Amino acid sequence: SFTDGIRNPKKRIVEKVWRDAFIQLMDSIVYCPKCGAEIFFDIDKRKKGIGHICWSCQSSVAIPPIIEIGEHTVMLNKDTKITQHHIRDDYNLGSVVAQVIQNPKNPSRWGIQNLTGDIWAYIKSDGTQQLVEGGKTAPISRGAKIYFGSVTGEYNVE
Repeated sequence: SFTDGIRNPKKRIVEKVWRDAFIQLMDSIVYCPKCGAEIFFDIDKRKKGIGHICWSCQSSVAIPPIIEIGEHTVMLNKDTKITQHHIRDDYNLGSVVAQVIQNPKNPSRWGIQNLTGDIWAYIKSDGTQQLVEGGKTAPISRGAKIYFGSVTGEYNVE
């Protein structure tokens, strides 16, 4: 786009590719626990067993739990929002369908709160299921899944 594409429109990247790339970047943000800088999760580093290092303070950065929803890999930070786009692939980033929240009775436990009027199915790692109504929360747990009605999200927790 910025080299050959400047003079040759056929070599330019189309809007969908740009949009997908920027959404993927937003979904891969991880925060440095020491200085708060944003870094990007790199799946290739994880596959090779290489840790993530903060670009700002050089501290080691632990990767938070992840949810994989269809083709989307989303880092579950304390401020993560799951949008309609993650569920429907419609580029609607303004409609938030879920958010990560901390359990007020047990701050070491986190979950995804349903912000819709829909009922989701939470599938525990042992296969048992429970319903997650609007306003309720599904715990973030290794091996668990959430069926959002049209697509399933699977937790990847280390």
